[in-house]
Amino acid sequence: MTQNTLMHIEAVSKRFGSVLAVDEVTLDIHSGEIFALLGPSGCGKSTLLRMIAGLESPSAGDIRLDGTSIVKTPANKRPINMVFQSYAVFPHMTVADNVAYGLRAEGVGAAEIEKRVSQSLEQVHLLEQRDRKPHQLSGGQRQRVALARALIKRPRVLLLDEPLSALDAKLRDQMRLELVKLQESVGVTFIIVTHDQSEAMAMADRIAVLKDGRLRQIASPKALYQHPTDTFVADFIGKINLFSVQTLSRSGNRILVSSQQLGDIEFDADELTEEQRLRIDGIQSDDASPLGWQLGLRPEKLRILQAKESDDVIVLNGRIGDIAFQGVNSEIEILIDNPHSGSQSLHVVASADDMIALQGVESGQMVSCGFNAFDLLLLPDNG
Repeated sequence: MTQNTLMHIEAVSKRFGSVLAVDEVTLDIHSGEIFALLGPSGCGKSTLLRMIAGLESPSAGDIRLDGTSIVKTPANKRPINMVFQSYAVFPHMTVADNVAYGLRAEGVGAAEIEKRVSQSLEQVHLLEQRDRKPHQLSGGQRQRVALARALIKRPRVLLLDEPLSALDAKLRDQMRLELVKLQESVGVTFIIVTHDQSEAMAMADRIAVLKDGRLRQIASPKALYQHPTDTFVADFIGKINLFSVQTLSRSGNRILVSSQQLGDIEFDADELTEEQRLRIDGIQSDDASPLGWQLGLRPEKLRILQAKESDDVIVLNGRIGDIAFQGVNSEIEILIDNPHSGSQSLHVVASADDMIALQGVESGQMVSCGFNAFDLLLLPDNG
């Protein structure tokens, strides 16, 4: 555990009959951060959140808050509150009564309740709506009522289960910013469960990526995108073009890779993630190991070539496929011949200038695209 660790989750597993929903997950959550649990449906992220909340008990492992185990502490005794997907606001109560509900249940005095309700509603910009009923509010306002009700009890940790899933796209973008600002103002640690990569990337200080109940990688959004630990993380966090590896060998600190599509590529072992280096350590000098690795390239690193570039640029020739206009940038599909599987589809992020240069170019026409070797990622194939 680090010095600012608020919560430590140690080898936590959860089994429902024969199904292992969470498989020996170990991670630290820091004080005052927004921490996201990210993964596809069924990866175990909501089950892990419910164990933190006390709504489920681990089958194995421990959860410690400030160094003290809380696995046997009832949910209502933990300094942890949770905001559910449905917000669960009471339809027959006013905004103020909804927010005050938890304090009234604890027998807090009327004067203290009034003071803290006003403070909470001011934090979420709902003071003027205090006498309205939930049906008189927008979806975003109802979410803020649920947040105020959770925060008024001054929890150490606030859990949010898919907090923006019920909102339309424009309101989701607005609420992302509001949630981040709210967290910064109250200083409470947020743990967010989501399957939306863009939501996690925009909001979280750190992200834990899960698949099939297992933890695949924990890192900042930037590190996850730039240095994914395997093909699953690379493909789940954004888009990735993948190229098969024919041979892979190690000579000292140099990793030598051969790809039929791209030729010979060299990597420095120090540029890899710790997990990748551990896997590489199993490869002996001059021991060809072709299985289980791929080369990855983000679409924005691949560009349409208008003229011959330097010899350092790796060039691929292919046919134009689909073009998806996306405002400032567009996504172009390039179909190249793959000797193993026929045509391979590559994705290129093209700028507005690129699109102007491609005016008149139709689907099926040949184009050249290129990239620099140092933009390639060497990835274990764990997808």
